[in-house]
Amino acid sequence: MSVLDYIVARLKRGVITFIGMVTLSHRDWPYHDYETATTTATYLSYRVGENNKSASGDQHKFFTAKSTLILCTTNVYVILNHDNNVVQEIPANTWFEFESNVFFIQYAYVDEAGTIRIYTEGVAPNEARRPE
Repeated sequence: MSVLDYIVARLKRGVITFIGMVTLSHRDWPYHDYETATTTATYLSYRVGENNKSASGDQHKFFTAKSTLILCTTNVYVILNHDNNVVQEIPANTWFEFESNVFFIQYAYVDEAGTIRIYTEGVAPNEARRPE
C-alpha cells in the first residue's frame, strides 16, 4: 500500500501545484495606456490606447484592455464599449477594476467635476477573442 499512497500523494501535490500556477500566474498583457481628465456634465470618451498612440509612447496602436482600473475624485458615471450599455456609477475615491474586454469608455460626473484616472493593460484586438 505504501507505493499506492506515494503515488496518490504525488498526484495530489501535482494537482495543487498546477492549480496554483494557473491561478497565480503573471498576466502577460503587453499593451498599456492611461487617461487623466477632468470630468464634465456631458459624456467624454476615451478609446483604449489613444494616448500611447498619439503621444510619445512606443506602442502606436489601439488595443483591447483585459484589465481596466478607474479612479475618480468625485462620483462618476461610466459606460463601457457602447452607448447602449448599462451606465455604471463609481463612487468617489474608490478604485474599480474591470476584468473584461474594454476598448471604449465614456464618462461624466454625477454631481460635480473631478479628476478621473483610467489605467488599462491588454492585448491586440485580434487576440482579445471578442465578437465583432
